[in-house]
Amino acid sequence: MAVRSASKELKKKAPKKLKDLNAPKAPLTPYLKWGQEQREKDPEIKSLPVGQQGKKLSLMWQNVSDEIKEKYKSVYQKEKEAYLKEFEDYKKTDSYKEWFKQKEALSKEDGSTGKRKKRSAQSAYNVYFKEEYPIMASSMNTDGESKPSMKDVTAKVAEKWKNFSDAEKAAYQERADAINKEKKEAEFMSKEESKEEEEDSEDE
Repeated sequence: MAVRSASKELKKKAPKKLKDLNAPKAPLTPYLKWGQEQREKDPEIKSLPVGQQGKKLSLMWQNVSDEIKEKYKSVYQKEKEAYLKEFEDYKKTDSYKEWFKQKEALSKEDGSTGKRKKRSAQSAYNVYFKEEYPIMASSMNTDGESKPSMKDVTAKVAEKWKNFSDAEKAAYQERADAINKEKKEAEFMSKEESKEEEEDSEDE
């Protein structure tokens, strides 16, 4: 009982994340925007479990022409430039300053520095593995009772990956690139917030 209570206390003390609901929204990457459109067009895709949605969209993305992909990339670059400019303007508003004060106070309350740990980049195989593992584990559990071991499932997932064509692997690589790009942009925004914090400290 004491162990469970301690566990609950640790969960309560976990750092909280304060989201700025008034901040401009970052644009979706080409693949994510295209995927969102496909879900809206095809109810069948939307009805699938999240993992299977990603797998189906990944295969569909392989057949999208370079010309169409370039159009999405062009739109994304314009939206990104507009977003960064809008965010810089937003940082000058009272709304942002109020949110930043709340975030700083919450960080002190949680005993955290507010700095994010740098995460390793996602690979094509990482994206595939996270998506395929639960599907493979489910398919291997034929009788619904004897749950397959993690080692066996991982081996099957790896074996399936080895038999993928270059085109199939390339589709996952594009998704990994999109995820890594979003992470870099998130890190950029975090650095900008840190700069703002230093400027506020100097003003005081």
